[in-house]
Amino acid sequence: MQRSAVPAGRRGAGPDPRRTASSWPHCPETMIAVNDDERRHSLLAFVGAGLAQPPAKALVVGALAAARRTAAAYRARHEPIDDWLASEIRLRGIREAVAFVAALEIAERRADVAQMYRHRYPDRSAVLDKFLMTLDT
Repeated sequence: MQRSAVPAGRRGAGPDPRRTASSWPHCPETMIAVNDDERRHSLLAFVGAGLAQPPAKALVVGALAAARRTAAAYRARHEPIDDWLASEIRLRGIREAVAFVAALEIAERRADVAQMYRHRYPDRSAVLDKFLMTLDT
């Protein structure tokens, strides 16, 4: 019986996990991972902007998931998110920041929400711009 060079469990299972980003620098998976890392970093910087300490990642993940679910529910009902966003940004903090993230992720509202954020926080324009660049890719 002839032996295959590919281990039995790996046949047709996608890219070889033994190839790392450093051993295969031009693969699309590597480029996506870099973009994901940049997006994650800019997201955490955006959410943490203005806070005394960076928030725990688990807290950000939970709050962001809830904000995205709420924004998606409004969109599914074809209702504007304006009232929800206004209620979330009343008090400053993580809920406010993730509400802005969820609203900025809606392409049709991005310019309006970005302008609202810039008006509210003119000193955070650089963080906002970096986060917006990750949304466009």
